[in-house]
Amino acid sequence: MMLTLPSANAVLPGLTPYDLNKAIDRAYIDSDISPIDSFITNGIEINKLMTANPSAVLGNLIILGYISAIESYFRALFRKLILIDDTCRNICEKRQVTYGAVLSNKKNTLPEALFEDVSFAGKKNIITSINNFLNLNIQESNLSPDLSSNLNSFSEICELRHCIVHRFGKFGSKNAISLGLDKHLHNVEKPIKCDFNTLQTIISVCHNTVRISNNFLFAGILKRLILDGSKKKTNTVWTWDYSKDRDKFNGYFETFYSRLAPPQPSYTRLKLYNKYKKSYFNL
Repeated sequence: MMLTLPSANAVLPGLTPYDLNKAIDRAYIDSDISPIDSFITNGIEINKLMTANPSAVLGNLIILGYISAIESYFRALFRKLILIDDTCRNICEKRQVTYGAVLSNKKNTLPEALFEDVSFAGKKNIITSINNFLNLNIQESNLSPDLSSNLNSFSEICELRHCIVHRFGKFGSKNAISLGLDKHLHNVEKPIKCDFNTLQTIISVCHNTVRISNNFLFAGILKRLILDGSKKKTNTVWTWDYSKDRDKFNGYFETFYSRLAPPQPSYTRLKLYNKYKKSYFNL
């Protein structure tokens, strides 16, 4: 008797036919919360998977969730900046998007089409994307020590993510080469298994990466708004009259501000605006 396998179109007993539409929440409406608050909210949901003694598979799912949440943070942040910032919009105007993306996206989500082939996994990818889409001309030497350190650790975590996605958690030779073969040769073909403390450290790195990146990019964008074009003080988008600048300034404030983890000391829009104005006249 010849052993046969079910055909590709066969349905296993007791199962309904697969329907992609049933796997999508079509009632979802994108919220107006800031990208950093969206990341924090996603992190709260991911943390519900945490147990005192996580299994290897459960730990891997937590890592996958956090890397995905960080990539989602950068996509949302870049999208919002392209919509409100003239320089970001101008440098993206010549970039190509697919016709299907234009048909399927609304105006406020269309910038997402720019990132279809872009990865935010790892330090190099993040720096490249900042330069390509935000025009901040960032080099590794420009990064603050804490951001550089966190991005280095984040890059290592992204290598773990690669192992989980493509090798069901086994550390590969390509990952060892990427991180330093001499240092990681003994890890090749060994499975990832993070205990509770290691997962907590990974989660901390992810949160710090977003928090520090958010502060770094907010400061960088605000400084660029002053220095765009020539460096003459007359060349600025601001009138330095809060009543006239309120709406524009509020767009940047809301894009970066976290209500779930507000900065300490906390700043009102007006207080932050006045501090920004003071720094401008001190340039």
